[in-house]
Amino acid sequence: MAVEKSTETPVPAGFLASALKPRKRAENEKISCRITASEAVSLLGKTVLVELIWDDDCEPLWCCVQIAGIVLELEGTYAHPHFMVFSVSNPQSYPDEMFWSDIRTLCVLERRKH
Repeated sequence: MAVEKSTETPVPAGFLASALKPRKRAENEKISCRITASEAVSLLGKTVLVELIWDDDCEPLWCCVQIAGIVLELEGTYAHPHFMVFSVSNPQSYPDEMFWSDIRTLCVLERRKH
C-alpha cells in the first residue's frame, strides 16, 4: 500500500495516484484501481472525499462520506466490491453502496489538530 507523506492515513495506491497527483484526463475516463481487503479495512471509519463517475454520465459527482462497511468480491458468486457509506452532509438511517468501479478519486480527510 502506498502512503503519501502529506497524510498519516494509508491510502490505497490506485486511489492515491488519482487523488493526489492530478493529470489531464479524457472525458469520463476512469482510473482503474485494485484495492485489497486489507487496504479497504484500513479505510473503515474514515471520512473521505470521493469523485464518482459513471459511463452514462458526463459530469463527475463529488461527495464527502464516512466509510461504514465493506462488501468484497466473492469469486464466482458476487463480482461487485463496494463500500457501505454514510453521507456527511445528509444524515440517513441506513448506508448507501459506493461501488469501487465508480470511484475515480478518493482522498482521506484528516481532522485538524488545534
